[in-house]
Amino acid sequence: TERPTESPNMDAISFDECPDSFNSDVVILHDTSCFNGLNQCNDDQQEFVAEIFSTIVGPNNLARAAWIRCDAFHRRIDIPFDDPFYDRFGYDDSNEFVQEPISAENADILYSRIRQLEYTTTGQTVDL
Repeated sequence: TERPTESPNMDAISFDECPDSFNSDVVILHDTSCFNGLNQCNDDQQEFVAEIFSTIVGPNNLARAAWIRCDAFHRRIDIPFDDPFYDRFGYDDSNEFVQEPISAENADILYSRIRQLEYTTTGQTVDL
């Protein structure tokens, strides 16, 4: 991009801005078949979809997002809801059982995982 963000992670939705998003689960279906010939399967598009993910999952909330790639032949669950990055349960200083937000470092790792996923370029219509 001509003007990249300072961080690969956009500011996550905070609890104050949207209380219902704090504990949300979101599923993202990403069509990687590139069947329409519009050249949407490129690095800019991959960065765009990773940015979408990083606005949902971040260190400011407890939201989770599953990432599923699909094409005419396959469906791949690349980031499931039970991904180890979402295992954030434990006890705080007062011995209360709590769920912590994902760390900024783990958010960066998930962002990079999405950026590195391959397009399948099957040239056919997606079969969901």
